[in-house]
Amino acid sequence: VILNPYVKLSRVALVKPVAYLSESYLSLISGLFNNHTTQATPPAEKNPVVRSLLFLYYPRRLEVEKVEEWFKTLNKKIDRISTDVVAVRTELSDIREFIEQHQTDIRLCKLAIERVDDKVDNLKKSAH
Repeated sequence: VILNPYVKLSRVALVKPVAYLSESYLSLISGLFNNHTTQATPPAEKNPVVRSLLFLYYPRRLEVEKVEEWFKTLNKKIDRISTDVVAVRTELSDIREFIEQHQTDIRLCKLAIERVDDKVDNLKKSAH
């Protein structure tokens, strides 16, 4: 419970909620402190409560931004890998077709050789 905006919040009361604070929430807090006090109130940045909230909030925000940047980089790498995988699959498909065509050609050659062998055998038999 905050009785006076110039009294620092305890760490227990502050640490967990701060991870979820948004900029709009912080501006709301600073607005409340500035509107409900006298004319002598310092600006929000000089208000100790707001400063402690900002001190805890902004490093978290920077960490989140770093993580978001890391995910963007990771997604770019995944996209590149996916593109490479598609290219490799296409090449493998082309290689399979090439091999199948040559296997067909080899089978036809074997059949032709067998026919020639049969004709040679027939010629040998007829010659004897």
